[in-house]
Amino acid sequence: MPRPDPNAAVAHFEQADRWCHYNAESLNRFRHIYVPLTPSDCLATFAGAVHGSGISYRTLRVLWPRLEQAYRYFQPDDIALHRRAVTNAALRVINYPAKVNAVVKTAGLLADQPYDEFVDTYLVSPDAIGQLPFMGKALRYLMARNCGLPYAKPDVHLLRLADRFGYGRDVQTMCENIGSAVDEPVGYVDVVLFTYASQSRR
Repeated sequence: MPRPDPNAAVAHFEQADRWCHYNAESLNRFRHIYVPLTPSDCLATFAGAVHGSGISYRTLRVLWPRLEQAYRYFQPDDIALHRRAVTNAALRVINYPAKVNAVVKTAGLLADQPYDEFVDTYLVSPDAIGQLPFMGKALRYLMARNCGLPYAKPDVHLLRLADRFGYGRDVQTMCENIGSAVDEPVGYVDVVLFTYASQSRR
């Protein structure tokens, strides 16, 4: 395997960052992401990761107001009390039972325990997040990133870049090296590279 070329990776990131600045919705929020402060924020973050899987961000944005309403604005206690009604309402928005059931089940977990216990159990690493429903090998890294944990999602775009710059399949090390060089968090590096690759096709 070729040796990593961090200088080339950094140069590519800087080009991507400039492109995103002028061509994409602001990504600055990914510079300052922290573990969600409330159960409702956490469930909304989880639902966004689950329902965003396999569809475009633009499609998710169109569906999101109706999903918010169906999920009772992500209030875990309310969802737990009206599980069937919430499930049926969400399925009328997006007919994907596995996704809807994952959100409803996670709402139950949030409702059944103090939030700090939930955070300590599930929101400490991708492996811990993997205990939650629908959190597959890639999606758990997306959830980790969106909760402010220092992880990059090994999706197809970043895997190609890691291979291109000599990191093999080690997306995490590539993003960490770039982040150290440009003084940006891993999550921001991840989302800039992904956005550039997926929207500019580069």
